[in-house]
Amino acid sequence: MTIKQKLLNAWQQRQPRERMILAGGAGIALIGLLYAYGIHPLLEDSARLKRQLPRLRADTAEIKGKIQQFAGKPAATTLPTGPLLDQLKSMAATHGLQDSKLDWAAKSPAEATMRADHLSFDGWLAFAGAAKQEGVKLTHLTAEALGEPGMVKIEAVFAR
Repeated sequence: MTIKQKLLNAWQQRQPRERMILAGGAGIALIGLLYAYGIHPLLEDSARLKRQLPRLRADTAEIKGKIQQFAGKPAATTLPTGPLLDQLKSMAATHGLQDSKLDWAAKSPAEATMRADHLSFDGWLAFAGAAKQEGVKLTHLTAEALGEPGMVKIEAVFAR
């Protein structure tokens, strides 16, 4: 006799009232498991996301404001002389960007590339704004937000 047959035989030997009580208990247990492993985690995630939403909206508004502020600054009227790479490194140091975190490459005396895997977005905006004021053009930018608030991964190409 298989296990299935044994269970079926034991079920049929129970009185109808016992079967009803056992089926009701199994139903209640199933509902409890469904809530504990299905509904409750979803409700917790929803509440967590609702708590985070105002902060994320504020961060988005702040970033948009800084981008507009950066875009609205006028360019300098005189262009500096000398290799662009040296000028950018000097400006980066002035704006608190650590040279050890930056990867520089000169494509030509008038074009340079900067890469940073972990950089403050505020520091980046201050640096990019200063570069624009000095007449340096940002010709290519790839920016990726990191998991840490306010930190980004940047790849930028500057030219005169």
